[in-house]
Formats: sequence, structure tokens, C-alpha cells
Amino acid sequence: MDEYFLIRAFLGSVIIVDIAYTGRIFNILGKYLKGGQRTVFIQTIGGVLVAIGFSGMSINNHTLGISFAVVGILGAFMMVYPPIRYKLISINRIILIQATLVVLASLFSYFRNITLIGSLRTIALLSILVLIHSLSSIKALSPFLRFTLSLSSWLLVIYAWILPPVSRGPLTCNYHLILIIYLTFILLWLFSAMVVYNYLSRWL
Repeated sequence: MDEYFLIRAFLGSVIIVDIAYTGRIFNILGKYLKGGQRTVFIQTIGGVLVAIGFSGMSINNHTLGISFAVVGILGAFMMVYPPIRYKLISINRIILIQATLVVLASLFSYFRNITLIGSLRTIALLSILVLIHSLSSIKALSPFLRFTLSLSSWLLVIYAWILPPVSRGPLTCNYHLILIIYLTFILLWLFSAMVVYNYLSRWL
């Protein structure tokens, strides 16, 4: 088993835990909203699909990799839908700027021979961006947690821009740098989600 597969598997596992904690947070909040049980059901199914999708994307088969990527993205959309549907996320200037930058990174990659996997990755990053901002929209967050979530979202944008050129080259120091950026933003997201979940589970 090569080093690249192990790294992908580890990062995919952290993403699954991130999404699981974020989903549990909105499961708690959904119980106090109209249609909350439907929210719980949609996000549970979405979480299962994300877990299947991210696990399967590490398979060394192009067709299967795309299939699992589509499954994972469908699950991510199912998890993103409830915060948007119940207006639990504030669509502000920052998220619009960041989403635009992620899309522009994809368009820039298009002029350099974008792939289907690259397009699916962009959609996945946009879904993750929405999930991160949905957490930062919770009113009870401390300034420190807002800072960690903001830093996480900006690191995601940086990752979206530097990934396409680096991924086409050999596994050099630049490649390891992008892994560090990716790992940092998902760990900041995980830390924030765990703290928010522990807070809400005690008070709600």
C-alpha cells in the first residue's frame, strides 16, 4: 500500500468526521425547527453517502473514482440543503467572495485542461465551504471559534487555487505543502465543530 493512498485515506477519514460533527450539530438545531425530523433524515442519509463517496474515491480506478465522487457530492448537497432551507446560514459578502474565488480557480484550471474529477472536486469544495459558513452563522459562537472557522474557509480557498498546478507535477515539496494546507483547514473545521457540538449538546 503506497504512501499516497494512505494519505488520501487519512484525509478522507478526517473529512467524514468533520461532516459527521457538522451534521450532528444541525440535527440538534433541526429538532427545534418546523420539519426538523425531515432535516435529521436528510442529513443522516447525506452523511452515509458522503462516507461511502469519500472512502471510495481512494480506489485506484478512474471510473469507480468518478462514481464514488458523484455519490459523495450528492451526500454533501443533502447535508448542505437543510441549513440553506431553514436559513441557518447567513449569505454575506465573505462567503460570496470565497465561493467566487473557488469557481474562478476551477475556470482557471479549465484553460489548463480541466478534468471531470477536477470539476467534481470544485463542487465538493463549495459544499464544504457552505458547511463551514453554516457553523460560523450560529449566534452563540465565541470570537475565537469564528476566527478558526474564518481561517479554515480562507485556507480552503487557497487550497482550491494552488491544487490544479501542483497536482499536475511530481510529488515535490509543493505537493506536501498543499497537503499541509488541506490538513490544516479540515482540522480547524473539526476542532470548531467539536466545540460547537459539545456546547449545544449541553444546553439544548
